[in-house]
Amino acid sequence: LKMDLGKKVDENGCVTVYRGCFEKPFGIYEDGSRPFEKAFTFTTDPEAARHYACCWYPAKAQIITASVPVEEIVWYGAYQEDKPVIILPVFKGGSARLAGSEELAPEVYEQNKIDRKTALAAYVAEFK
Repeated sequence: LKMDLGKKVDENGCVTVYRGCFEKPFGIYEDGSRPFEKAFTFTTDPEAARHYACCWYPAKAQIITASVPVEEIVWYGAYQEDKPVIILPVFKGGSARLAGSEELAPEVYEQNKIDRKTALAAYVAEFK
């Protein structure tokens, strides 16, 4: 795994990961994996995080940045386009550290690029 992550592992043995977060798309109730402490899916690509933060008509979107020890990375999709990372979440004993967050302006939300019906279908297919 460390070999797959290559130069992404810093001198402290940690990897910087990103997560696109959003609140209540389509008025749907929040799921339990939204708080940082319960999050387990991240990416090494900040642009992929930006996409996931704002593609489903969010009430609010942000990108969080975290530092996670490489030993707590359960899986890394090195050859997948969005570079997914599965980590041991904090509430299960992981020691990922929140390093920052960036709230995205509504003007950049992808809802401005696709229609609501298409976005809702994609959301339902992904999360239901």
